[in-house]
Amino acid sequence: GNFNEPFDGSQTIAWDDLAPGVGFEIPSGQESFTSSLPGPGVTVGSVNGCAPWQDYIVQTNISHTGAFTDDQDYYGIILRHQDPINYYWVKVQYYAFATPPVHVLHIGKTVGGIESPLLISMGVTPYDATKTYTLKAQVQGTEISAKVWQPADPSDPGADEPTAWQRTTTLTDFTSGKFGVITSNDTFQFDDVSLENAPPIL
Repeated sequence: GNFNEPFDGSQTIAWDDLAPGVGFEIPSGQESFTSSLPGPGVTVGSVNGCAPWQDYIVQTNISHTGAFTDDQDYYGIILRHQDPINYYWVKVQYYAFATPPVHVLHIGKTVGGIESPLLISMGVTPYDATKTYTLKAQVQGTEISAKVWQPADPSDPGADEPTAWQRTTTLTDFTSGKFGVITSNDTFQFDDVSLENAPPIL
């Protein structure tokens, strides 16, 4: 089954906060998903889907508004969410004050509230705050894969999607769980969150 959330009111399946009061919201008059808490330095997420789900692909577009106030702001995707302190994640972390600015693709996990980055790819592409980026992650068995790119047309990111996954690693902590989005700052705006290869949401 597939799921698509354009944040325009057409999707009726509700999102749940990663932790009570620590979730995303749709700002008035906008068609995007944004942290309900200002950053930097926060961990805010929202989840959707069903706990028994095992293998699926999640994709989202992300744009940035405002100025960076922290050199390591990030946005990301949650995979196989169990509860607020147990889940896998794929994050794109920005080093905005590097010369030139770059972003870093991480794959990792949070287990018992302890975050463990496992695989890092430095400088996937130079960072451009005026552009929209697409982040895609797949969980298949024990394998987690991820890629991030700057689409020429954000309404059709598949047109210039990289063929290969940029990073892949193995994780064995969780066999199923929900999906979601996560960020450290309300200056990131998520749009068009889509899900592939999962059963219908019950």
